[in-house]
Amino acid sequence: MMLMQQDRIDAQGRIKSLYATKTQLEATIEQQQSDLSMRDIYIKQFSRHTGIADQSFEPNVQHSDGASSHSQESRKRLEDELSCHKERMAELQKKMQLIQEQHQSENAQSNAYILRLGEELSSLRSQNANLESSNNFLEEQLRILRKQLDETILLPSTSDKQKTNSTEPQMDLTDELDQLKNAVIELTTEKNVITTKLRETELLVQQNDNCFEEMKQSLDDAQSRISHFEQLQTVQSTMNTDVSLLSAQLQNEKATVSRAVAQNVELKVQLTELQDRLIVVINESAAKEDERLSALAAVERLSQQLSSNEKLLTEKEVAPKEDNDSKLHEALLVERCQQTEADDILLAVPYSGNETRTPWMAETSCNSSCDIGLQAEPEQGQTEKKICDNALLSNGEQLQHSPLHNCKSIEEGKKEPNDLAKRLETLCRENELYRNNNEKLEYCLTVLESENESIGEYIALYRFQRSQVQQRIAEKDSALHQLQQHNLQLMTFLSELRNSVLAVMQNNNNQSRNGSGRREQTPTSEEAQFTTTPMSDAEAVSVEQNQHQSATVIQREHSAPQMDDAMGRLMRILERSEAISRQATCLAAHQAQIHCTGCVECQGELFTL
Repeated sequence: MMLMQQDRIDAQGRIKSLYATKTQLEATIEQQQSDLSMRDIYIKQFSRHTGIADQSFEPNVQHSDGASSHSQESRKRLEDELSCHKERMAELQKKMQLIQEQHQSENAQSNAYILRLGEELSSLRSQNANLESSNNFLEEQLRILRKQLDETILLPSTSDKQKTNSTEPQMDLTDELDQLKNAVIELTTEKNVITTKLRETELLVQQNDNCFEEMKQSLDDAQSRISHFEQLQTVQSTMNTDVSLLSAQLQNEKATVSRAVAQNVELKVQLTELQDRLIVVINESAAKEDERLSALAAVERLSQQLSSNEKLLTEKEVAPKEDNDSKLHEALLVERCQQTEADDILLAVPYSGNETRTPWMAETSCNSSCDIGLQAEPEQGQTEKKICDNALLSNGEQLQHSPLHNCKSIEEGKKEPNDLAKRLETLCRENELYRNNNEKLEYCLTVLESENESIGEYIALYRFQRSQVQQRIAEKDSALHQLQQHNLQLMTFLSELRNSVLAVMQNNNNQSRNGSGRREQTPTSEEAQFTTTPMSDAEAVSVEQNQHQSATVIQREHSAPQMDDAMGRLMRILERSEAISRQATCLAAHQAQIHCTGCVECQGELFTL
């Protein structure tokens, strides 16, 4: 049986090695097919490029021909290699089929041998039953012979009385006495032989009892180890489930981190774009600030020109009226104060665009400042408004009386304020747009900073969880190593236990065969002696003791089938423990492999990672 199991294991190992070579060849064939497909694509692209090159450039024809010939040669070489690999794969498949057929034939032979052994065991059991029945029959005959012997012991006393009365010769009596003495001597020798044999059987029975107790203890130890091993297997399964869950979580976290990184990249791109826009806006605002300053300088120049024009008008108009002089003086004072207030208002307004300041703009700013002053202080506002209106009316009358060249400048001055007001409105709108854009940029910057912080937190969490996963994987590897060592120790212990059990069973079978042969021989000799010669009382007592000892031996022989049942159960438990340990070694040692190659029961089945 051990040789058959070894042959089976060797055949399975060869099958697994052939299967591994087959998988390697399939992988190489697939790789070469992919290389061929890539070469075909390359050849097609190259042929297209070479066709275009032929149309455009004639000198490159020879180079394209050489490249195409080289590609064709490489393709032929790859096809030859592929055909060789296919032939080798077919040969390996044939070898694998032959080995499988041999394995099946060996399995059939082993099954036939097991059936033959079962038949022999049944025949031996029937022979054992026949021997037990013959033993019982012989015991009954022995009991009958003992009764006859007792009767023969009583007969000599009566025969002595008759001999005293009779006239038989004494020579016959002496002969009978000699025969009886010889029979007694033979019986004593046989008794001694039987006692020695009984002692030997008792010693063997004690040895068997001790072996049986040791086997019971070893069986209890094996059962406890098997239970511990099953617990470790459950722990391993839980660890595997935990590792799979952690790997799934890790993949999800990797996906989230990758998405966050992609979003961060997009936001960084947007940030760079917004920074570029901000730089452009800052440059435009600086240019507009320069234009505003130039416009203020132009407004000052225009105000100076206007004051000079007013002075000329006053010099030309020599009027003795004091009222007009006082009004003009007041109007000039009002205009100056309005100009200062308008300059303050324009400085308070943010820079907006290309401006050109004119007196009309000063007047509009003066009006706006006057309106603001009226809202703040209604009484002073009304008085100032009246003064401004009077000044404007007086200026209008003076301008109407002025010469024609001054009228032209006034008309141009009336047109310019409208243009400047429109430009001022557009610049204010642009300024508001720039403010909104700046606010949006600031909001985007704050959002980007918050998202960068959240991405950093995600990365820290990912690193922490990855370290935890690595720690758990290391713990799992150490636990698997311990399980493998424990499994090897258990396998060695089970093999030793099995060998000891087989040795004890062989000893029991040999002893039972020897004892049955001896018991078959002893009753016949006792029958012959008891039928031939009578015995004394002491000899009868010794014979009864021997019979009692033989009865104990027979009882022990009757208890032998129970021992055989216990042995059979022990063997079944050992086989079950070996199967469990092999499955555990398969799971522990080959968990991360695609094909298992370390155990007999898996037979190269596929495993999911």
